[in-house]
Amino acid sequence: MRASRRAARGPPSVYARRITESTIVIDRRYRGFEQIAQGGYTSGLLAGFLGGAARVGLRGGVPMERPLEVREVAAGVALCDQDELLAEASRTPPLDRQR
Repeated sequence: MRASRRAARGPPSVYARRITESTIVIDRRYRGFEQIAQGGYTSGLLAGFLGGAARVGLRGGVPMERPLEVREVAAGVALCDQDELLAEASRTPPLDRQR
């Protein structure tokens, strides 16, 4: 019975979560270049704030070991170091794995 109820409602929305401003600190073990966080790890962190598939654009080197702000913006989320934009992430449709 439970499975049929779930099927009738459809899958839960991965975009239903409300994003609030947050602070993250990237640990040194995720180092890419000297004093810069690895881009793939940073992208994954930002995609996690959106709760699903995301397109992430890195705008510059992301520093490690200090607080960085994650802010909600119209298209998704932005990672900032004070007033400097470091990266932006926006929601995208999930990949069609049937092709």
